[in-house]
Amino acid sequence: MRNSHIAKNTIALYVRMILVTGISLYTSRIIINILGLEDFGIYNVVAGVVGLLGILNGALISATQRFLTFELGKNDLKAFQETYSMLVIIFLALSFVILIISIITSHWIVFNILVIPSSKLSVSLWIYYFAIVSFVINLLTIPFISSIIAYEKMNFYAYLSLIEAILKVALIFLLNLSQTDKLFTYGLLMMIASFIIFSIYYVYSYKFLEGCKYRFFWSKSIFNKLLSYISWNLFGSITNVLNIQGQSIILNIFFGPTINAAKAIADKINTIVYSFSNNFYMAVRPQIVKRYASGEFDSMYSLVYRSSKYSFYLLFLIAFPLILTIKPVLTIWLGAKNVSEDTITFSQLILIFSLINVFEQPITVLMQASGNIKNYQLKIGLGSLLFLPICYSIFKLGAPPYFSMIILILIFFLLQIIRILIAEKETGLSVPKYYKLVVLPIIIPLTPISVISLFIYKYTHPSFILTITFLIVITIANLISIWLLGLSDDEKNKLRCYLNKIWENKISK
Repeated sequence: MRNSHIAKNTIALYVRMILVTGISLYTSRIIINILGLEDFGIYNVVAGVVGLLGILNGALISATQRFLTFELGKNDLKAFQETYSMLVIIFLALSFVILIISIITSHWIVFNILVIPSSKLSVSLWIYYFAIVSFVINLLTIPFISSIIAYEKMNFYAYLSLIEAILKVALIFLLNLSQTDKLFTYGLLMMIASFIIFSIYYVYSYKFLEGCKYRFFWSKSIFNKLLSYISWNLFGSITNVLNIQGQSIILNIFFGPTINAAKAIADKINTIVYSFSNNFYMAVRPQIVKRYASGEFDSMYSLVYRSSKYSFYLLFLIAFPLILTIKPVLTIWLGAKNVSEDTITFSQLILIFSLINVFEQPITVLMQASGNIKNYQLKIGLGSLLFLPICYSIFKLGAPPYFSMIILILIFFLLQIIRILIAEKETGLSVPKYYKLVVLPIIIPLTPISVISLFIYKYTHPSFILTITFLIVITIANLISIWLLGLSDDEKNKLRCYLNKIWENKISK
């Protein structure tokens, strides 16, 4: 029953993803054409500085989802409401502090730290203000989103994501009609969109989710528990955001806004592709935490193994063909004039990085469910902090910009091995079972087809029609190989039963 629930939620999230992806691809090209590459790069580097505050965002999202889902897993509604109310207080206080500090430091960051053409400094300051307000609004939205995910109301989440995407399309048309500076107008409209979405989340949570009505409540013990968890999770988020946003800032310092535009396009592609596995894992995450809370450990470990394998399959089926054909895909999407060699290289490497990093989520959620995150976050965080000084050093020595992605891939490959070893020690995860149930079912079916595909595409120069045909053939070949060699008999039977059930329901209607 619970596996069926995960499947239904995953389907809802996939429908949402496909629609949102189509809209996002359409709007990205329009935005680049309206703003131009330089203004697009400026917006991303300024917003990227504000994105460093995602250090807090990531830690708070993870902590909020974990504690709210954990209380639901214990069927303790009173504890859920108390935790929810305390989180609202914490988020309000934190938002006020962030807003004040950000305003005080705004001139120093925009005028002295970032490399921005002098003619764009004034509007860049406004973009910074808009991005800060948007960040605070998004921060205040976290308790509502976390409650929706804890209750596994993925249908509503999917609907609202689609509304958000459509809203951004409408705002882009307003941007095109604007007579003022396009960069200024874009930042303002994105801030307005954040507020509208916040309002919808708040109303839905308040009216339809039990326990999501704020009541003043304060408990020192709950606060200390939240603070300890958030603090160690914050350390992990700090290193993650520093790696992603810090890379953008270092690239800006050494190579200027044009490289930032290339990386921003690569990041956009990665976000879209990564959502194929991330949406699946959004449906799985609450079940891992709830099974831990209720003491169903064997079921939980089984879910960790299976979700690790499935999430890689979902990402690989999209990412690998795209890595091979990224140049024609980018040309069709953005137009030839907006596709540089840097954009192509960054896009390919960031997809490879995602294929390595896709294994992180199941292990991290398992550690978060257990609450034993201190040792995990400390070791992984310190290891990942090696990236920025290495990145800075190789640029000082004259390395090209894409070397930063190669370093990132190597570091995170080693960190994944460390993650698994820590999870074995802290939670009882079996490394031999992980190797047998996750690693081998990935290597055996996918390696031969990948090598053959690389060889074929490298030594041919297909036309547009042949490229599309190649993408279809390689996807079908991977699906067949996964079915024959990657899935157990039990997994095949469950999938057949679920597909038959969907077909029967469709026929009965």
